[in-house]
Amino acid sequence: MTDLYIATPTIAEYDTLMLLAEAAGYTWGGGNKPTHYKSREFGRETVIHLFSNNQKH
Repeated sequence: MTDLYIATPTIAEYDTLMLLAEAAGYTWGGGNKPTHYKSREFGRETVIHLFSNNQKH
């Protein structure tokens, strides 16, 4: 998979994306599940960068 960038302008879109990413087996760079962090911890202009599962971060 090529790297993928996804803009999440609303909290609902961010939360949905994190649920989908977690179900697909993605984790944050430190190994935490995507739903570990709350969307309010990130700014309004949040963009998520997904790496291929076999890429090093």
